[in-house]
Amino acid sequence: GDERSEEALAASEIEFRWIKACPDLSGREVCVFAAYEPDGILPEFKKSYLAALKRAGFVIVLVVALDNLNVKLVTRGFDFVDAILARDNKGFDFAAWSLVLTLVPSAWKARLLILTNDSVFGPSRSFDSLIRKIRESDADMAGLTESFEHKQHLQSYFLVFKRKALASPAFQKYWSGMKALRSK
Repeated sequence: GDERSEEALAASEIEFRWIKACPDLSGREVCVFAAYEPDGILPEFKKSYLAALKRAGFVIVLVVALDNLNVKLVTRGFDFVDAILARDNKGFDFAAWSLVLTLVPSAWKARLLILTNDSVFGPSRSFDSLIRKIRESDADMAGLTESFEHKQHLQSYFLVFKRKALASPAFQKYWSGMKALRSK
């Protein structure tokens, strides 16, 4: 067995398998969506959220954490998703996003990258307006909710990064050095 603790495990070392290979993401608007499905069955509310992101013009990369990688992931009805990655359930959403950024280097060349997860129901009726505001914003990075718990930060359930942020060596180093932590 592996004697390293999970704290020391790099996100890029998490076991995974592609269910549907990822296309080139260069110059595209991309959403990497992290989900947890212990039984391998994706519920309809996640399909609805992903479909709204697809209708908004995003390339969808679905990353599904499984407690057991041998579980068959049921993706019926998710044909519109562009790529599907199943991974071992280690390291929470940040490790999932880091794994995709490591495996798919063209993501660094995306025009816009959304990192989101399945922790909220949505989208609301104002979703199209929200996406328009994000696209029109001059900000290099955006989030939907600001929090002051512990210290000021953006909630991680919906983060947006544009080209300047994605091209930053410091930003890339942050994501490539991600650890698969056991607790938040």
